[in-house]
Parts: sequence; C-alpha cells; structure tokens
Amino acid sequence: MRLPRPSAGIVVTLGWVAALGYTLLLSRAGARWPGLPQLAPQGLIHPVVALLIWAVGTPVIFWSARRFPISARRWVAPAAVHFGFAAIFILALNVGVHFLADLALGRGPSVASAWRSGAYDFVRLFHLAIVVYAFLVGIGHYLGAAEARRAELLRAERLRADLAEAELRALRLQLQPHFLFNALNAIGSLILTKRAAEAHDAIGQLGDLLRGVLATERRGEVSLREELDLTEAYVALERTRLGDRLSTKWEIAPTAHAGMVPPMLLQPLVENAIRHGIASSANGGRLVVRAERVGDRLRLEVWDDGPGPTGSETSAEREGIGLENTRRRLSHQYGADHRLEFIRQDGWTRVLVDVPFRPAA
Repeated sequence: MRLPRPSAGIVVTLGWVAALGYTLLLSRAGARWPGLPQLAPQGLIHPVVALLIWAVGTPVIFWSARRFPISARRWVAPAAVHFGFAAIFILALNVGVHFLADLALGRGPSVASAWRSGAYDFVRLFHLAIVVYAFLVGIGHYLGAAEARRAELLRAERLRADLAEAELRALRLQLQPHFLFNALNAIGSLILTKRAAEAHDAIGQLGDLLRGVLATERRGEVSLREELDLTEAYVALERTRLGDRLSTKWEIAPTAHAGMVPPMLLQPLVENAIRHGIASSANGGRLVVRAERVGDRLRLEVWDDGPGPTGSETSAEREGIGLENTRRRLSHQYGADHRLEFIRQDGWTRVLVDVPFRPAA
C-alpha cells in the first residue's frame, strides 16, 4: 500500500521541532560530558525563543518566496526584495529574542535595552542568519514550483480526459445517424414493397430502439443485459424486413449479463453481420450472438454464415463505419487492453470482442 505524502507544513513543523529537540539534547549532553558547551536553564531561553520565532516566521518566508519567485530570466529584483525582507526579519528576530527572553526571565524587559542587544547580535550573526533565511526561501520556492507543477499536471490530465470524452461522444454521434439511416432505409424498403402493416410495426420498433439509445446517451458504460435488449430490438426490426431469411440464435452465459460494456457495442456488430452478410444473400442466413465471462475477461462474438468478402471487397471494406467506429471507441475505453478481430473461417464470418470484465455496481 502506498502511504500518503506528508504535507509541507507537517515536514517544516517537524524540522523545527527536531531543531528544538537537538538544542535541548545538546544542553543535557553538556551537563554530563566535560568539554561540551554547558548551558544553564537560563541560557536555553535565548536559543529556544529564537527557534520559536524562526518557526513562526517560516510560513511568511514561504509566502514571500511564492510571491516574489526567482527565475533565470528575472532574479535581480526578487533577490533584492528577499534580501530586504531578510534584513528586516533578522533584525526583528534578534530584538525580539532579547525582549522575550527578558520577559520570560522576569527581568522587566526594556525596548531600548532589547534594541541595543538585538542590533549588536544582528551585526554579529547576520552572515549565519542570512544563510538560514536563504535556505528557507529556497524551500519555499521549491514548494511553490512543485505545487504549480502538480496543478499543471492535473489540468493536463483533466484536459486529456475531456478530449477523450469529447471524441467518444463524437464517435457515438457519428454512429447514431448511421444506425438511424439504415433503420429508415429498412422501413423504406417495406413501404416500397407495399408491406404497410410490417412497415407500421417497424416504425414502432424503431421508436423503442431510439428510446433505448437516448436512455444510454450520457452513460459511459451499460450492463450487457441492457446492451442485449437494445440489440434484440434492432434484430426484431431487421426480421420485420427480412422475414424467414434471418435466423438468430443467442448464446449468452448467465455470468456475462452483469458485465459492463460501452453503449451500442453489440448493435453495430450485429448490423454489420446482417447488412453485409445475411441480407446480401438471396437465401438469407444465420446470425449467432455469443457472450461469456472467461476469468476476468468478457468475450463477445457475432457470427454470420453469409457470403464473405468478394474478390473486389476486402475484409476491411466490409467492416464499414460501424466496426471502424467500434474499434476506435474500444481503444479510447480500454487502451491496449482489448481485442477486436474480424475473421472468415469455415463459411462463417466472426467478429470477436474481448474486453476486461467490469461488474455492474
């Protein structure tokens, strides 16, 4: 399990606590071992107060580092600003240490006395304090840059997700007019052959189909059971047109029903098999739809025994818009973790789709 990364505030706080602990430990060690500097309890007040002021001032230093960032193109003015802030902070630090230490020791603090002692320590210790200040500015600059980088990566990730969603939606919008045109063409052929009653039934079936399509329009995935209902409605519409020329068989394993698939995944495969296979044969043909769960995979197959591609028609040409659209949608949905195969064998044309099995919530 990957542990969460601690926040910058926690890390900085722990750092100052560690510095304070080191100071106290050093004072204890000096009392036990000769040769080490010994600090009386009164002598600890100054370094402890100084560390506390540094700790309180660190968030302000981090803010200044983000407010006035130093870059390769623009560093003179920000560096001058930081140097001025550092001088003011270090002077206030030394004055404040003496004033607060006198207050803690009950000496009756005097602003004038604290100012004189603090100004002296400012001159004496400025070169050390400026190093610490610069180190904190560097940390603040790094934290600001890291936060900006994370925000940029998050925006880029959201943009990629939005673009992928937009392309998927465009593919579905491309698929729906293609499907609707073919359905209306089927109804038109019934009207031209004066099969008015069958055309009327087909219009009702088309209405059911469109309601099913609209119900899944904004959903990224649907259960295989819902997809089968939509596909069966389409097959019923085609059977109205083809009659006994279309023979169907559904071999759906019960364990496959709960799998989630992209909406309108099966319908283009079945439509392709009927229009380019069975309907092009004078004697019609058989359509077989299979679905099964194989381990952590969901396997879908659409078979038809219609004539395969002719000498002038390649398999790719027979795939048409529906299969090409499906191929691109699967790539967006699953990346490389899917298979879509178009195979001609033993008088049958088979389209195989293999995707990860994602159970319905």
